[in-house]
Amino acid sequence: MSDLPSLDRVRRADDEARPKSYRERQESLGAWLLQRRRLRRAKAFSLRKEAARNLFISGCLLFDALVVPEPALILGGIAGVALSGILLVAALALEVNFYRSHFAVPPPERGA
Repeated sequence: MSDLPSLDRVRRADDEARPKSYRERQESLGAWLLQRRRLRRAKAFSLRKEAARNLFISGCLLFDALVVPEPALILGGIAGVALSGILLVAALALEVNFYRSHFAVPPPERGA
């Protein structure tokens, strides 16, 4: 029975010493970066602001998918498609500007 903890310790040391493949290294690096980004967002956002952000994104998707194509369906032809394209570009520009001004994550602190 006394060999079990030391055997477990040896196995763990062998796993840590084993050379990792490129894919394993990339996965661990990606997970580390994603976790760091999530922690930064969690520090910056309250639950209320996160819910507002999710509602804003959902509303933008619904608006862009349901309202913006209406001129193309009503007018038809090239004029309707052109008007829908112009409306889509304008709506996206306004949505991105609003998102950046209200839901931007603050830049990371120096030395962190």
